[in-house]
Amino acid sequence: MSPHDSLEAAIAWSVDQLPGEDRALLLRLWPFDSGFTWEAAAAVHPPGVDGAVLAKLASLVDRSVLTAEMSSGHVRYRLLETIRRHCRATDPDPAGTAAAHAEWARAFVAGRVPLLDGPRLGGAVHELAAELAKSPGRDRP
Repeated sequence: MSPHDSLEAAIAWSVDQLPGEDRALLLRLWPFDSGFTWEAAAAVHPPGVDGAVLAKLASLVDRSVLTAEMSSGHVRYRLLETIRRHCRATDPDPAGTAAAHAEWARAFVAGRVPLLDGPRLGGAVHELAAELAKSPGRDRP
């Protein structure tokens, strides 16, 4: 068994140990390669799963499959790249997840457009950069 196989097996085991609703949310967070807010996580939250997104995010942080970082006075969550790849590979509905992420991004940008002409320009640009930053070479389903 290669080290890569061992790491993938450890990640798969950790994800499999999660309560079902926590796992369902985790598997839909893969599109956020630059981190995300709880509001963004709520936008891709699986349909038919209880809506307690903050509690699920806290549980995922407690179980060390998600990190929480304070940035500009706000909490941002991030998946390690290896976990993000696993989530993408095992998401039961990657097209649905990608569509939910795209809808969230459209709504997020639309909400910031009015702020681009006025005194809140700098803050709006900072929010857009933080939320929509992409990793080089990112692939899509």
